[in-house]
Amino acid sequence: ARRGLPNISDTPAVIERMHGAKEHGFLCELGVYSEVELSSRFNVEIERYIKQVTLEARTLIEMVRTQVVPAAEKQLQLTGAAWSALGAMTGTRELQESLGARGADPAAAFRRRAETLAGALEGVLGATDRLENVMRHLEHDHDEKRHARRLADEARPLMTEARDAADQLERLVDDDLWALPKYREMLFIK
Repeated sequence: ARRGLPNISDTPAVIERMHGAKEHGFLCELGVYSEVELSSRFNVEIERYIKQVTLEARTLIEMVRTQVVPAAEKQLQLTGAAWSALGAMTGTRELQESLGARGADPAAAFRRRAETLAGALEGVLGATDRLENVMRHLEHDHDEKRHARRLADEARPLMTEARDAADQLERLVDDDLWALPKYREMLFIK
């Protein structure tokens, strides 16, 4: 922007901008492309963007539903079982002696962990549900420019939101329960 160049943040806006005569008129003047050829190239780019983002969104929804959520539910179940077991021991003399003068609530750590897991699980499910709803409505939208714009404005942010929540779950769920490769595993392959 400082150099006077356009600073466009998403693909549909770039394609729309490049469709302008000012940006590509010289190609017609030089005889490289006809106006019809240029128009078809822009239509292909919009269609390619729609297909790519749709595929990414559907893949994200499937991965969340079949891999991320089940792993988080199992982890939440294990954490809840440990919390319950500790709760059953709370009144015992051995536990009170082991806590000594600290007098801390032994279940507080499990409660915080369960709340964190449940919050991240709620976040990933909420974003995925909203993304699925957007994608369902877009199936019936045949205006490609509007479709691409809605993917950029509505679907992409929801995909990021779901991914952020899934990343949080990745850090909380036991390696044995998490079916997908974790970032650290991809970065530091053994």
